[in-house]
Amino acid sequence: MASGTPKRGGPLGIDDFKRTFDELFEDLLITRWRENRRHTLDRALMIDRGPHYEVKVPTAGAEPSAVAVEVSDWRLVVRFPGASGEVENTFDFKLPIECESVSAKWNSGVLWIVLPKKRGRRVTIE
Repeated sequence: MASGTPKRGGPLGIDDFKRTFDELFEDLLITRWRENRRHTLDRALMIDRGPHYEVKVPTAGAEPSAVAVEVSDWRLVVRFPGASGEVENTFDFKLPIECESVSAKWNSGVLWIVLPKKRGRRVTIE
């Protein structure tokens, strides 16, 4: 972190301010970004594929039997035990889901869920 003490022991000058600001920026933003970027890339992800949604949820080492998946017409909830307590991922959809056709696969710590969209019913006019 920036020390705030002038370079030459006298009053603070513009160069001291610039150096202190650069140190602060490096410490607060750049270093922490480098430390946390792996976690950012391991987030849950939802993709709209047209006729269905695909959801990818990293389960942080939880066994498949410990993962709970709940689906309703408009929402998906995935819960599993994490290092610091229960982890919950919630996904809300713009179009309703065909709940009976949802499928899930677990592979190497990642849960893949396919959620078909509910199709409208064509009405015959008499």
